[in-house]
Amino acid sequence: MKINIIFFLFSFLASASSAQELFINTEPASNMPRNSFGLRIGSESFSQGNALKSRTDLELMYEETGNLMTTAMIHASNYYGQYAFDNFGLYAKYRLYTDDGFKEHFRIAAFAHAAFGAQRNTFADVMLDGGNSGLNAGFIFTLLENHLALSSTLGAITFVPTVNSTPGVTFQQVENYDCSLSAGYLIYPAQYASYTDLNFNFYAELLGKYITYNKSESGIINAEHGSVLDLAIGPQVIINSISRVDLSVRYRLISGVESFPTPSIFIRFEQMFYR
Repeated sequence: MKINIIFFLFSFLASASSAQELFINTEPASNMPRNSFGLRIGSESFSQGNALKSRTDLELMYEETGNLMTTAMIHASNYYGQYAFDNFGLYAKYRLYTDDGFKEHFRIAAFAHAAFGAQRNTFADVMLDGGNSGLNAGFIFTLLENHLALSSTLGAITFVPTVNSTPGVTFQQVENYDCSLSAGYLIYPAQYASYTDLNFNFYAELLGKYITYNKSESGIINAEHGSVLDLAIGPQVIINSISRVDLSVRYRLISGVESFPTPSIFIRFEQMFYR
């Protein structure tokens, strides 16, 4: 039993990694411990005009093999009027490569995320957790060295239905190419004494996209493209190695394509369970 507790401490959501690998806005290449469940509930809010817009996410995660992690999620928001269900999604991540050492590792994973819903956001910047339907797939690379964790995600969002913007304007053949760079640092404790130790981490994440699309306006179709780059920063607290609280503030650095407004605030609670 004692061995299992120690293993859980260093593998919580990261299979033998330190807690600073639990990025807030992106996923690491590591998975949850085998035979574990995770429940997440989160909310992101921003101001648009004189109104407060917010989205609620509910996610159920499961890890069985040690390499394959699956997630089912639903999203609701008031982006499109009254607060209502937007869409649901399925996410899978498979760890392809692992090079582990003492307090360090390098890992590579492949992922796929499919979202389905009737809502269509009004931007070529596709948000699968913000109402769009589509398929996102790619690779994640994560490096851990003592208290510092770095991770990069490269992917593409495709099979996006035609997006209705304003009357007479539509976005067609929308493609989003994702590129992110995330850094997490374990601030406390300096050394683990018990699995009940309170963990405090801080994160900085660059979230970028290159977007191509056809814009149809008054019967004229133009091929357009642009980039969006956001910076998200915030703290994280982990309690008893099984409960997690995230807080992140997101700012726009580059705005080459119309997108969801920033700054936005994201808060999330996560609870782990063992089978």
